[in-house]
Amino acid sequence: MAQKTITFQTNYNNKMNCRCFTHIDDAPAKGIPESVMNDTVFEIRTADNSHPPVKTKMVSLVRLPLWRVSDVLSYPSHGMDSVTFQEKMVIEKGLHADKEMAVYFYQKIEE
Repeated sequence: MAQKTITFQTNYNNKMNCRCFTHIDDAPAKGIPESVMNDTVFEIRTADNSHPPVKTKMVSLVRLPLWRVSDVLSYPSHGMDSVTFQEKMVIEKGLHADKEMAVYFYQKIEE
């Protein structure tokens, strides 16, 4: 089974304490085949060490432009309303409203 390491800036909304969680970030350039999702363990770390690494499976992802990110997605992912999230992405990452984002759905792997 393949392994990939992903680094979040921090443990947004304390989501890494949950068995299943979402994360909004840039969309991948190419689609991720279901076979890759099923055969890859994603180890998620935080740059600021706010949570120990967790091993997960990516269960799904949804693509949408930044301007379509709603509160129902931004609150569980980053603990903030969608307008604040969108402004943060524009200011901190220099993104534009039409930038394709992805909502990644992760489930921890029990070890």
